[in-house]
Amino acid sequence: MKLVKACEIVKTPVLISSSFAFLLKNMSTKKEHSDLFEKLYDTILSDEISHSVGRSQLYDPVARIKKIQEHALGVLQNITKPIVIQVEPARDKYHLLDEENSLIELMNEIEFEFPNYLEQLERGELEVLRLELGEVYTALSDLSLELRVALMDKDSYTEELAVRLKARVLYLLSVVEFTLLDFEKLEGHLNIITEISSLYPKLVSDIFMDIHLLRMVYFLVTDNHERLKGYYSEKFLFLCERQERIDLVRLTRAVILASTVMESGLIDKRAIIDGKDEISLIIQIGYILLQMKQFEHALLILLQSHYLAVNLGDHILAKDTLELLVILHYSVKEKCTEEIYQGIEDLKELGVFELPVISIADMVELQRMITPDFVPVDDLSVILQDWFYIYHSGTMVKEGEIFSFILLKNPYYSPRIALLLRSQFSSYDISPGRQIKIFEGNVKTSIPKVSTVDGYPIDILMEVEEKNTKYIFRGPFGMKLIL
Repeated sequence: MKLVKACEIVKTPVLISSSFAFLLKNMSTKKEHSDLFEKLYDTILSDEISHSVGRSQLYDPVARIKKIQEHALGVLQNITKPIVIQVEPARDKYHLLDEENSLIELMNEIEFEFPNYLEQLERGELEVLRLELGEVYTALSDLSLELRVALMDKDSYTEELAVRLKARVLYLLSVVEFTLLDFEKLEGHLNIITEISSLYPKLVSDIFMDIHLLRMVYFLVTDNHERLKGYYSEKFLFLCERQERIDLVRLTRAVILASTVMESGLIDKRAIIDGKDEISLIIQIGYILLQMKQFEHALLILLQSHYLAVNLGDHILAKDTLELLVILHYSVKEKCTEEIYQGIEDLKELGVFELPVISIADMVELQRMITPDFVPVDDLSVILQDWFYIYHSGTMVKEGEIFSFILLKNPYYSPRIALLLRSQFSSYDISPGRQIKIFEGNVKTSIPKVSTVDGYPIDILMEVEEKNTKYIFRGPFGMKLIL
């Protein structure tokens, strides 16, 4: 990367990886050569995307901010599948009703698909998974009701299995809604699953405590500390210990620490937590608050996370929080300078020197990034081809036309960028803290005539030709390609 930047400075053309393969494909005069280079281009491009996302897990907090989801995956993967339904000897003349057979068939299908649902969550296919789980839950509920009507006042083991499976589906669906920040739907799912837990505690005992923790995190990020206190008790901690769920004890205490910080408005720079999982959870809480634009609380939680990581001597987690603090800094119009500089000094003391920057972009540096007209994204400065955090979005008028815009910042480069769009993206995709990369298309860059957008200082204006432009959005769970 340093060699590429050096070539740009001396105005020497550079092509790397898939771009070079693409050039060879276009230069080929023989079809067999062109076909070969096209396959090579597709392979390298696929590897570049995978590598970009994969290698980012070594240093990119967005790739690791998923403690809530990882915890749920671990729980659901370890749940024992229901036993096969058998007719009891004393009831050897009992015949399954048609409604019961239909429900059993559906449950077997869902059990077969459940590992695929978990893989979809890991891959970040959230919208698709949300629809599938919603349809599955509705089908389970409808067939369960049909069976209940057919049984009248009789009991059924099949019904019990259906209740247990519905709870698992709802728990997974709740995690999906949490990731998508749809707290209205999340609350509805949590209310239902809590009611199921109260009515049938033995049937959902394997996920009861984990649901309890998820509700606590939900109350925390929605600033409902009074209800959170009602869920936190020594009896719950004792239950966790008795069930040998020490992981839940530690995560619960991390939630309470975060709640104390948010309520008091004070951080404890000397606080210590023994485990990385607890700090990871608090970082994710800060990240969610950043996405929700609860900037004051996000600042408190991320600062507390930073000092917890520093006190533990974990430079990776400390760097994660500092990177997110830099994005928060720009989200609040650059008002966290003191905290950022202190965080940089903390990491230097830990021996970390490749650190985020909040310096003002140099005009010479900016001039090298400017294009007089639209050019393929591969022809842009290598800095502008990288991943960028989103820190603000809105609409603006340019030459009498209304545009959407998103403001972008890579914590390791100086320029503050405004990307103009005619396309509309979901509020989740462009929430602060999400990442975006222009994957394909033609882009024009310029130094703006007006130095601010919506009150935010900017250095570079980027415009895209909407036709054939592709974006990749990235968050804690996977990435999404938008054409």
